Amino acid sequence: MAKRPTRSVSKRQRTTENALADAQAASALEQAPDMGGPMMASASMASEPPEEEIRMRAYRRYLERGGSDGQEVDDWLAAERELKQPR
Repeated sequence: MAKRPTRSVSKRQRTTENALADAQAASALEQAPDMGGPMMASASMASEPPEEEIRMRAYRRYLERGGSDGQEVDDWLAAERELKQPR
């Protein structure tokens, strides 16, 4: 079996790619409905916020603290708490 060639990616290139992905996500957040205000009532009126809303709120927290890694669970739990609070 022949070895697959590996693609060597420099740290600078990974950093640039990550910065581009962050900028694209931030742009998407700016175009999305305001996530800081009250949520629009959904037809189901479920007690649990949709996972996509939690994900977006957690990602916004990640960006607000400068994009440092290692606090994904804290961001997720805080986003979940924020979205579950009565408005």
